[in-house]
Amino acid sequence: MNPRIEYVDKHNILYIEFSDVPVARTVERHSWAILDLDAENKPVSVEILGASKIQPHQVVELLRELADFTPRSMPVLLAGRLRSP
Repeated sequence: MNPRIEYVDKHNILYIEFSDVPVARTVERHSWAILDLDAENKPVSVEILGASKIQPHQVVELLRELADFTPRSMPVLLAGRLRSP
């Protein structure tokens, strides 16, 4: 699947979907970034909250973290607070 990108102007949210597999859990990576993970803890999607106020380099850094995802990086990736799916 090619990534799907959507901006919801009404809520100022940028949504990037990497996969269409079911979400197993959700992690708040930053106060402005919510990650959905599958059962194998691979990124499914990310929501950027308050997107118009986030600096582009912050989004690029987050996307690089996700692109470099490995099982070793899991503790860093999951350093945020877990949320219910």
